[in-house]
Amino acid sequence: LMEHGEDLYCLVGADVRRGEDLLGVLKDTCGVEEDTPTLFLAECVLVYMELFFSDALLRRISSSFPESLCIVYEQVNPNDAFGKQMMINLAARGCPLKGIVRSLEEQKQRMTCCGWQHVISEDMLSLFNHGIPREEIQRINQIEMLDEEEEWKLLLQHYCITCAQNTQSSDMHSLVHFRMK
Repeated sequence: LMEHGEDLYCLVGADVRRGEDLLGVLKDTCGVEEDTPTLFLAECVLVYMELFFSDALLRRISSSFPESLCIVYEQVNPNDAFGKQMMINLAARGCPLKGIVRSLEEQKQRMTCCGWQHVISEDMLSLFNHGIPREEIQRINQIEMLDEEEEWKLLLQHYCITCAQNTQSSDMHSLVHFRMK
């Protein structure tokens, strides 16, 4: 991106718990315009904040950007044995999951309540099983043999990807298409 001009890539620091501050920095420093179709990516970010802060941020983004797509990748399902141990392990490392949601359905409801119009959420096991061609999985398995397949599946069930979309036109809806068959 840097080869095509400095204005295409902008890296800034901001406290994402303060949605107003974040949007101000994006506008002032990066020239982000609310009426331009915008993609927001959150990779294991929201889950480390209290739901109060992350929900406020999601609402602010949703209400400010009418043509936007928000992709969230984070942990989910903390209530089974694996999830409880995951919570303990991360908290012991000083990384408590303050904003983890209990299920994919709760994640979808959360995004809808925060103002997103179209929401899809899938755990990584579903995406692995249905979103990657079998030939590719076989190719990867030949490179790296998986010893603990059950543990791998448990891990994948405790991470999800959620796509939330706002749009006033039908054009942007075609950007989100990873719905499982």
